[in-house]
Amino acid sequence: MKTRLILSSFLGNLVRVPPSCSEKDLDVFIESEIDRKKVAGFMWTLQYYYSFLENDTLLKYVSRVREKHTAKKRRPFDIKDFVGVNPSSAEALANHGIRTVDDMLEAAKTKKQRSELAKKTGVSEAEIFELAKLSNLAQVGGVKSVRARLYHDAGVDSVEKLAGMTAEELQAATSRYIEKTGFDGIPPTPKEAANAVKDAKKLKDKIEL
Repeated sequence: MKTRLILSSFLGNLVRVPPSCSEKDLDVFIESEIDRKKVAGFMWTLQYYYSFLENDTLLKYVSRVREKHTAKKRRPFDIKDFVGVNPSSAEALANHGIRTVDDMLEAAKTKKQRSELAKKTGVSEAEIFELAKLSNLAQVGGVKSVRARLYHDAGVDSVEKLAGMTAEELQAATSRYIEKTGFDGIPPTPKEAANAVKDAKKLKDKIEL
């Protein structure tokens, strides 16, 4: 009953929510009750709900469902646009159909795939792994060209690591790296760092590390 009341208040009584949910329950409910065009919005509401309940399992699940439904609406980010990427390597990968972060995550998900991709493209396995990690970080909101490079090079090179930090720790780690190396950029603001950590907690790494 509590579940129904809270979600009905968010959605204006437009949907009926099962009194208890598993991932399978949600799949069935979404398929039978929710207009496909409204799934992302519904998942957005559930993210807040499960965050409030501190149900990390379902929070991560609805975040993944929302990501799947919103991915098609976003302009794909090209791997060549990450700061510090070797243009010739990006071109070699593009010649094999790997242009965007989504392409990279699909083609370089496992160690075996990365090894095979290195042999096929002539790009070193180490460089492919680096691009895969940058692409993996790019699933976090606001972490793209400069931020992905900064976080990666500062040692925060996975979603799991980012999710395990506080905003203050992220700021400190990036500040130390910038001061030490002269990196051409600034640390994230307190709000930006907090949002990045919060977003990472809803996600999981998409590659084998």
